[in-house]
Amino acid sequence: MKKEINFEFDGNKYKVDVESDGENLVITKDGKTYNVKLIGGAAKKPAPRKAPAAAPAAAPVAAPAPVAAAGTKDVVAPMPGTIKDVKVKVGDAVKNGQLVCIMEAMKMDMEVFASADGTVAEVCLAGGSSVQKGQAIVKLA
Repeated sequence: MKKEINFEFDGNKYKVDVESDGENLVITKDGKTYNVKLIGGAAKKPAPRKAPAAAPAAAPVAAPAPVAAAGTKDVVAPMPGTIKDVKVKVGDAVKNGQLVCIMEAMKMDMEVFASADGTVAEVCLAGGSSVQKGQAIVKLA
């Protein structure tokens, strides 16, 4: 994906187009193209520092999606975005914490989980649908 970047370096302002495959950049400025190889790759993170020999840190646990309203078990969107894939269908038994759908928000995929046990009574949105914060994605009975 091509992205326009504006930056300042040594008091001079620059505007360039940048494309990246994670390890290489193609930078275009004023019609000239520059191929840049990233050392270590942009997608790679620096090696973590050695932790003390104490117990390892626990893996992060995703929080379940918020409940639409008191007394309901609807699975709702935690923020505005687009539904990419609904993982359940009407009649499916769903457990608390089970993956219900994947949505895209702020150019990132986000997993949305059931916040209660239940049976899928209605799938309110299909893949490709826009969703607002708090809008029901799946209704559980």
